[in-house]
Amino acid sequence: MEVAVRKKLRRIFTIMGTTALIFTITACGNRMDAMQPDSSYVADFFDIPDSVTGIERLLLKDDMAYMCCLEEDGTSYLATMNIDDGKFLKQNLELDASVSLLDFGFAPDNSIWAVCLEQAGVYSLR
Repeated sequence: MEVAVRKKLRRIFTIMGTTALIFTITACGNRMDAMQPDSSYVADFFDIPDSVTGIERLLLKDDMAYMCCLEEDGTSYLATMNIDDGKFLKQNLELDASVSLLDFGFAPDNSIWAVCLEQAGVYSLR
């Protein structure tokens, strides 16, 4: 009698486990269909050059996006992009390869001030 009860319990648990597994697989399959591949909002929306390996700061003002860009070779610069057409433009801020652009901000007259770090550990405002 005890063997028969064990077989019935085993059969019940097997059916319940199989049903739970089917529901889990179905739910995961439906969820995977709705997931988007890994992507960056900025990279999808704007045409950022392949040489840019990092964006340190992104600031939106009016219809422009301003960003500190870092390239593969270690050079950094300030770039802007028009939100309407996404054209990537380097700004006229000339920096040596030994100078890193850390941050930037806007003055009341709409000029851009940049905080830089030189290789010797000296900070400068440009």
